[in-house]
Amino acid sequence: MDKDYFLIKRIKHGDEDAMETFVRQYYGMILKYCAYRIMRKDEAESITQETFVRFFSAVSGYRHSGKALNFLYTIAKNLCADFNRKSAAEESARESIIMENSVSPVVETSGKTDLKIDIERALSTISEELREVIMLFYFQDMKEKDIARMLGIGLSLVKYRLRRGKEELAKIMSEEDVL
Repeated sequence: MDKDYFLIKRIKHGDEDAMETFVRQYYGMILKYCAYRIMRKDEAESITQETFVRFFSAVSGYRHSGKALNFLYTIAKNLCADFNRKSAAEESARESIIMENSVSPVVETSGKTDLKIDIERALSTISEELREVIMLFYFQDMKEKDIARMLGIGLSLVKYRLRRGKEELAKIMSEEDVL
């Protein structure tokens, strides 16, 4: 049995120290994942907190059949997708209002390096399926088998998406003379 099994067993019995240990153990990884998916730190923190709230709400029915981290990533993935859908709808409404009033939107500057911006731009052009696998593997340091389990797809499909995603990113970045 792994350490999560015993930690979750204590959490199911209401052990607040176990909850705190669990959150400390995984908070950074989930926050990093949400920040990448959302691109807004304040919202990523909120979604990360909601991820743990939902995990603890569902812990009584949780069966420890794999890594708890995979379950957390699944919750976070769904919350990020919900947020992005809601944000897209709000953005569309804002753009309509801006167009009606002929006001140009304010361009926000950030301290990101040009390379990071280029990588983010390239990632945004590939399909969601490829981007998600690339992000989990390279930015979250997840193993291929854990990605497969989390996404509910086969290991061979994960490997294919990794290879295909790298090929597409290399092509996009070489076309833009980034590499």
